[in-house]
Amino acid sequence: MTNCLDGLINIKECDISIKVGNGKSVKSKKLGTWKGMIVSKDGSKKPIQIRNVKYVPKLHYSLFSISAAMLKGAKISGNKDMLMLSMNNSTMKLDRKLMSGEKGCIFGVMLVPYTDEMAAASVDGKRRIDVNEYHKLLGHPSKAITN
Repeated sequence: MTNCLDGLINIKECDISIKVGNGKSVKSKKLGTWKGMIVSKDGSKKPIQIRNVKYVPKLHYSLFSISAAMLKGAKISGNKDMLMLSMNNSTMKLDRKLMSGEKGCIFGVMLVPYTDEMAAASVDGKRRIDVNEYHKLLGHPSKAITN
């Protein structure tokens, strides 16, 4: 679920009620595929595409369902510093640790949506962009991602 339309493509209208952590329900009126990059704490970038993302403008934060990924075959592992979600020879590191209370924590990940500037640089053929700037925007996409 996301509270922002940035990075959301193939958007369809929907009317879905979602129960959130405080027990209240919020409405999703749009559903799509989110495209962007995972940015790890070490600065490395990895392209990602997440299907069936619900747009919920009243959310304070975007949320990713680990259990939904596990139902699709993802495996979870981790240690005291991060969680790792692996599927189809790819791993997502949830390496942003947020302390919760005295001893608890929540692991997160920085997801950056693809922008119109990234898309324009890659498809219009007329714009010139420095290869180093392009590298900063896209990182190292794999052949599976770019095909």
